[in-house]
Amino acid sequence: MKLIILRHAKSSWADPGLDDHDRPLAPRGMRAAMLIGQWLATAGHQPKSVICSTATRAHQTWEKMNPYLPCPDQVRYTSYLYHAEVEQIWNTVRQGQQSPLLIVGHNPGLGAFARSAIQQIPDRHEFLRYPTAAATVCVFPVDNWRRVAPKTGQLVAFTTPRDHS
Repeated sequence: MKLIILRHAKSSWADPGLDDHDRPLAPRGMRAAMLIGQWLATAGHQPKSVICSTATRAHQTWEKMNPYLPCPDQVRYTSYLYHAEVEQIWNTVRQGQQSPLLIVGHNPGLGAFARSAIQQIPDRHEFLRYPTAAATVCVFPVDNWRRVAPKTGQLVAFTTPRDHS
């Protein structure tokens, strides 16, 4: 099973009175999401299923990536990914239907989840920070999402928008 772990792209702080959940992407975030969408398509990591946080910035990240990717069979938005902790993200992944599965969420939980998913962490300082629009692709030696377990994923790729600009 292939999993793509994506932190939402850079959000805007232009309206300090806006609720955190409702903050949109900044122009830089829009460009970054498009770059990552293009990279996923070119690298052959097109998701068949997407589970995305309901936060505006996560939703917009997926919308900006989507034109570069074939239409997935399923896109689901869930509030469980909004500032989720690692175990909540594992529970969400285990509800996945198809592979590749794309998860779009938030730090600090998402970065910690990516570290917990793979057997060997890449030798890149960016992986530990898990910056906005960072993407990890990993594969698990199982045939069902309910069977995925921590530290069993094999890293396929890790990238950030800076790798593509």
